[in-house]
Amino acid sequence: ISTIGWPDNIKEFEKWWPVIQFAGKDQVRQQVGMWQAMLMSSGLLLSKQIIIHGFLNFERQKMSKSLGNFITPQDVIERFGLDALRYFVTRDFNQFEDTDGSWGKLTESYNANLANGLGNLVSRIMKLVETYLPKPVVVKHPMLDKELVEFLDKFEIQKAANYIWEQIGNLDAEIQEKKPWESKDKEVIKDLVTELSQIGYNLSPFMPGTSEKILTAIKENKMPETLFPRKNGSTTLNINA
Repeated sequence: ISTIGWPDNIKEFEKWWPVIQFAGKDQVRQQVGMWQAMLMSSGLLLSKQIIIHGFLNFERQKMSKSLGNFITPQDVIERFGLDALRYFVTRDFNQFEDTDGSWGKLTESYNANLANGLGNLVSRIMKLVETYLPKPVVVKHPMLDKELVEFLDKFEIQKAANYIWEQIGNLDAEIQEKKPWESKDKEVIKDLVTELSQIGYNLSPFMPGTSEKILTAIKENKMPETLFPRKNGSTTLNINA
């Protein structure tokens, strides 16, 4: 509250307050009860909304410096990249319940959903583009999908991410059904590119770097470098998100 100007810069403070508040599940009493009472006693508006989130555990244990069983965001970025970390947080981690993680599960999720899922889909479509389309497909993005926005407005981030991956699965199934590498039908390929473009745009709030790479590849009419190279590692299943 002091960061946004209270009590010395009320004009700046009122640009932001009241706010949506996030707190861990162990802070419900303090944040929902005591903090709101403190605001009332100061004559300030209460929090607009309070979002309570669960814990991130590691290999079925609470993270602890003394046990040494913790991972940092930087650890994940060094191993998988920034957008992969964003993917794990938005789709593999449950926003409202506890999530149990391990390096093995992160590796399995990365390979299945990023390397083999999204990355492979982009490669397949953009290879068709390079081979059969002499000019880029011109696409416009007036807005994010309505369903996606509705999930985000309710802070159901995991459901929003699942919505995009359902689109990815549907588009992959469409390619298998239509087999454009056999028909060489340019209109079919253009439709695939248009659908991929919307997926790329929908990804922008979640994985902005990946979104930009996909949209740039479509604009330049060529296949990008591999978005998510496969990783080796343990496949022990420890995340229940």
